[in-house]
Amino acid sequence: MGDEPVAKRDYYDVLGVAKNADDKQIKSAYRKLARKYHPDFNKDDAEAEKNFKEVSEAYAVLSNKEARQKYDQFGHEQGPGHAGFDFSGFDFQNAQGNFRGFGQSFSGSGLHDILNDLFGGGGFGGGGARGFGGGRPRPVQGQTVTAEMHLDLMDVLHGAKKTVTLDGPGGPQRVSFTVPVGLKDGGKIRLRGKGLPGPGGGPAGDLIIHAHVRPHGQFAREGENLKTTVGVSIAEAVLGAKVPVQTPFGTTTISLPPGTQGGQTLRIAGKGVPRKSGKAGDLLVTVKIVVPKDVDEKSRELIKQFDLRNPVQARPAGAA
Repeated sequence: MGDEPVAKRDYYDVLGVAKNADDKQIKSAYRKLARKYHPDFNKDDAEAEKNFKEVSEAYAVLSNKEARQKYDQFGHEQGPGHAGFDFSGFDFQNAQGNFRGFGQSFSGSGLHDILNDLFGGGGFGGGGARGFGGGRPRPVQGQTVTAEMHLDLMDVLHGAKKTVTLDGPGGPQRVSFTVPVGLKDGGKIRLRGKGLPGPGGGPAGDLIIHAHVRPHGQFAREGENLKTTVGVSIAEAVLGAKVPVQTPFGTTTISLPPGTQGGQTLRIAGKGVPRKSGKAGDLLVTVKIVVPKDVDEKSRELIKQFDLRNPVQARPAGAA
C-alpha cells in the first residue's frame, strides 16, 4: 500500500499573512521568506529547498488576483469541473515558467521580478542554472544575525570590551566590540559587517546584540541618574560632617548640613550615567542614619539628656 499524500498547508499560513492581506503585505512576506530559504543561503539543505518551493508556490497563487479568487473559493481541492493547482511544470529554482490552476494558466514572472530584485540581475550568486538567463552574478549581502548578551552596570558606565561567539559557516566566529557608554537595559548594539558572509563573495551582514543589564547591588539606574545610599552616624547628621561616598568612578566626599534628616537625598553632579554629549547624569545619595546597637551606660545618660533638651516637636499621625 503506497504512502498517503501529504496535505498541503494553507497558502496564507505558509506566508504568515492574514486572509485579508493586501498585495503589499503578501509581497513583503514572500520577499523575507524567499531570502531566508533560498538554496544559495542554505547549501545542501533539503528542508530549506522544500520550504523555498512551498513559499514560492503560495506567492505564485496569492499574488495573482484571479488565481487567489479561485483559491479562496475552492482551496487546494478541485473545483466543480476543474482540476486544482498544478505546479509540476514550474521551475522554482529559476522562478520561471507557467502553472495551471482551475483550467487556466498563470505566469510565474512575478517571482522572477522579486527574486531578481533580491539577488541581483545576474543571478543568485551561484550563476548558471540558478541564474536568470546567465551573466555575472551580483554579490549578495550576507544575513544579519542576532545575539543575546548580559552585561553589568559597570560595563555600560565605563564602556567595557566584550566578545561574542557566533556559529558561522566555517565554524565558531569570535567578534569583539566595545559596549557603548550609557547603553540602557534592552538596548541594541549593531555591528555592521560582523554578521554572516554573503554568498558569491558578497559583503557580510550585520550583527545585532540585544543587551540585558543586570541590577547592581549598590547603584540603581534612574534614567541618566544613579541612586545609592550612604550611612551616617547620629552625630554626623546632627552636627553636619564631610562624609566619603563611593561612586562608580571612585570615592568622593559630600557635605552633610547640620540637622540632616534620615531619608534626605543629596546630589553629586556628574557622577551618574555618561551621555553621548560628554556630560554625565548625577548621583543621588540618600542618607540613612545608623543607630548604634550597643550603648554603654554613660552614653545612655547623655542621649537621654539630649533627648530631653530636644524633644520631637511633631510626630506623624498614628505614631505612639
